[in-house]
This record gives sequence, C-alpha cells and structure tokens, in this order.
Amino acid sequence: MVEFALASQPYELSFAKDAEEAVSLFPFTLPDVIITDSMMPGMSGAELCREIRSIKAGAKTHVIMLSSNAKDADIDAARGSGIDDYLLKPLDPAELLVKLEAVREAVRLSNARP
Repeated sequence: MVEFALASQPYELSFAKDAEEAVSLFPFTLPDVIITDSMMPGMSGAELCREIRSIKAGAKTHVIMLSSNAKDADIDAARGSGIDDYLLKPLDPAELLVKLEAVREAVRLSNARP
C-alpha cells in the first residue's frame, strides 16, 4: 500500500522486511519518517517506535503507524509509545501524502535554523 502510494513521489524510500531489520538499519539510514504497521510478526509498531526512540537520533524521526483499529484507547496507547501520527487502513494515499508533506516542511524548517 505505502510503496504504491509513494511510487511517483519525490521521496527516497528504504524498506525493511520486519521491525528487527528496521531497527538494525536505522542508524545507517537515519530516516526523517518511518511508516510502520501496528501489527507485525516479532514486534508491534509501538514496540518498534520505542526501540527507535531509544536510539539517540530516533528522537528526530517522525513515526507514522498504520492500523485497522480505530478505538480511542488503541490510538492513545500508540501515541504513548511515541507514535507521531496514526493512519487508519485501508490507507488513503492522499492522507499519507498530506502527513509526509507536513513532516518535510518541519524538517526543512528545523534544518534552516542556525
């Protein structure tokens, strides 16, 4: 879903086969954004976010979680783990692009500061 939504966009994309690989690649790629599913084998999206946040550079990375669960308690729990944005599945590509443009602008502004 994500790859299709971003295929024609001007983003540099990297993919990990699972959360553990994402954590191991993180220090080498230092992405501005991580898009994760809430449920994955081995590690949930919330656990992935906590792992990323435990790495010093992880504080600057924007984490977007995709989930089919719209319950307020689940959204609050995800935000409590450090998730920045929560998008419901099925993914609306336009909504994802809006979120990514907001992150791009925030990164641009933070890099412009002396």
